[in-house]
Amino acid sequence: EFLWQEGHTAHATHEEAWEMVVWAINAYEEVYRDYFAMAGYKGIKSDSERFAGAGCTVTFESLMPDGKALQSCTSHDLGQNFAKVFDIKFQDKDSSVKYVWQTSWGFSTRSIGGLVLAHGDDNGLRLPPRLAPYQVVIIPVGAIESVVNECKAISEMLASSGIRVHTDFADGETLGFKINKWELKGVPLRLEVGEREIINKAFTLTCRDTSQKISVPFTSLAKAVTAELADMQARMLKESEAFLVKNTRVVDSFNKFKEIMAGSRGFIKASWCENPVCEAKIKEETKATTRCRLLDEDEKAGKCVHCGKESRYQWVFGQSY
Repeated sequence: EFLWQEGHTAHATHEEAWEMVVWAINAYEEVYRDYFAMAGYKGIKSDSERFAGAGCTVTFESLMPDGKALQSCTSHDLGQNFAKVFDIKFQDKDSSVKYVWQTSWGFSTRSIGGLVLAHGDDNGLRLPPRLAPYQVVIIPVGAIESVVNECKAISEMLASSGIRVHTDFADGETLGFKINKWELKGVPLRLEVGEREIINKAFTLTCRDTSQKISVPFTSLAKAVTAELADMQARMLKESEAFLVKNTRVVDSFNKFKEIMAGSRGFIKASWCENPVCEAKIKEETKATTRCRLLDEDEKAGKCVHCGKESRYQWVFGQSY
């Protein structure tokens, strides 16, 4: 089943509709950055890539580890195109009857696929803490009463601090199996509790993103967990931003363009004349499409990377799935 979140609005003016289009794409970008810890480019689609029937499509484009682009979400300025087709009108303040200005925007379960690709590693998934259903998993080392009680006490303490925590009391699984299981599931922090930890009143946190182990006294556990979850969220976003920057190249030679797209791929920023025929030839020769023109991109005179004609903007190119 393909699930998505979608919004549709109708407005009295084009200015109000455009404000909604930008609001929606900014909200989606915030979700990707602040929750998914995924960086990307926010921009306007070319005429051939925009949503059919829209006057303008704004997109958020992410880059996957294999160098391919993912259209992560979109926000559409539909103008009055559908209003005129379906006769959607309203009475304005001056009593005149006018067609509405419409928008449409959506965010689908492809975001989960992007998350798995962007943050997964050889050991499984790595979930950003703000998105993880369980932020901490507690694994008892042994099933003796003192260990079980300590696990419950720690779980209650962390939960009371607003941390999403799960204790794995499952029978029939070894300690090693449980550790691998929760690594695979991508829980941000793992806490193993045994007799030694109870005696020492110190516990070891294992970070899923870096495999780093941090020893923390019981009295500071909730504070340390909260701080580490925030640090991990920031680290994962920083890692995504660094990957995006490293794999975005500015080129002015079509031979270099072809070389990159035949190799490591990634995003290319290049001048383009905005001629759809030229755009189609670029795709035919490199499998790369225009992903977007950055929303805040200033007009900059240049030469089209393919045909050499005058261009007004740099565009982001990439191969898609």
